[in-house]
Amino acid sequence: MRPYIGIEGPIGVGKTTLATYLSDKLQADLMVEVFEENPFLPKFYEDPECYALQTQLFFLMSRYHQHEKVRDEGSPLVSDYIFAKNDLFARYTLTGDEHILYTDISNTLAANLLAPSLVVLLRADIDTLMERIAHRGRDYEQKASMRDYVEQLSEQYDRFFADYTAAPVLVLNTSQVNIVEDVASRQDLMKRILEAFDQILAEQPMQAPLL
Repeated sequence: MRPYIGIEGPIGVGKTTLATYLSDKLQADLMVEVFEENPFLPKFYEDPECYALQTQLFFLMSRYHQHEKVRDEGSPLVSDYIFAKNDLFARYTLTGDEHILYTDISNTLAANLLAPSLVVLLRADIDTLMERIAHRGRDYEQKASMRDYVEQLSEQYDRFFADYTAAPVLVLNTSQVNIVEDVASRQDLMKRILEAFDQILAEQPMQAPLL
């Protein structure tokens, strides 16, 4: 099975930045979520109840097509999300028949996709997340209700991964870590991830450690 590290966590926690550094360190392929192409996302932040299903279905198919392309290659892979986040967001944004329909489609698509060898769950306190969200300056994220959304989303991440059993989960707090500017802290984060990853690969036959 292809070695695969998936990095997860709420918006603003540093997933893409860490994934980029980690893929360079491992000389691995990098898969980054293409959220900018979702035409429903700005509308979702304006009216979540109306645009939740469209937003999640677009993400679902976009993530599926990305994962399908990398499924059979053999080199290591690092991604700033995992396919299972579809279920996490569906629990939060969808209800009733819409949730049942979405879950059925998601489970069908996920059956033949690559599963992560290791999931890295990044956490940060809400003030830190809000500062980072403000710093990146996406207009649709600058709503007055954004803090409540981020708080609820962070809680959903904790609940989801408390029951997640598809792969080992390494939880790391980035509240005090500037991944871009704090080289020492970044290297420490990556060292902890690579140690966990090496241990997992060492337990799998025909795999050589990557450290």
